[in-house]
Amino acid sequence: SSSDLYRAVIKRPRVDSFEVDGRILWNDFDVTSFARELRLLLTVPRHENLVEFYGHIDGVGLVIQAVNGVRLDTKIETRPFPSDTFKLGWANQLIRVIHHIHSSGLSHGDISPGNVLIDSDGNVKLIDFGRSALAGEDLFPASHPFTAPDNMHSSHDPSLSDSYALGVLLLCLERNEILEEMVTSEELAEMALPLFGQLILRYTAADRHARSNIALSDVLPAPGEFDSR
Repeated sequence: SSSDLYRAVIKRPRVDSFEVDGRILWNDFDVTSFARELRLLLTVPRHENLVEFYGHIDGVGLVIQAVNGVRLDTKIETRPFPSDTFKLGWANQLIRVIHHIHSSGLSHGDISPGNVLIDSDGNVKLIDFGRSALAGEDLFPASHPFTAPDNMHSSHDPSLSDSYALGVLLLCLERNEILEEMVTSEELAEMALPLFGQLILRYTAADRHARSNIALSDVLPAPGEFDSR
């Protein structure tokens, strides 16, 4: 017989509890975050740019792929800076994998360079799904400055918050710097450069009704294909 060997990590929930007047109170955020991450991993079909999910062990945690890679925020700020070819490739992979998640009715909820790994083959692996949400569910604040201004409006499509976050991420990638503070949509537009400028404008519109959902048609042509587009 033969068997496959997988490198994996166990992701344990950090759940704090304490007793008050005979009642056990739990850390609601950690419990909800763990449940939402598990739901996404069970719901969304496999994708080459999603960290792989191998299962969960009751009372222990989630068993997920151990990625041999570097966080995107490190890549962005490390010289020599990534070439436009790499930046386009990573952007297109992010567009595809986020659209894949949205196709299952869920949002990621915390798109940021810190939640994107670049593996040893130079490909994107999206991680950390504890802030994911269905339409109408309460949203957790995402990492600053990737939180959409309307992030706490649970009545709107949470995928639009992912659009905003991806727009800010693309700006960081294009400018080779990680933004530390929240900026307005007008400031984002002024800071945008030609590589991702149009996507940034559409994804980060201040009015969520004018903001674009992430679509496969947003995938950008590879270098050398621009003239024929």
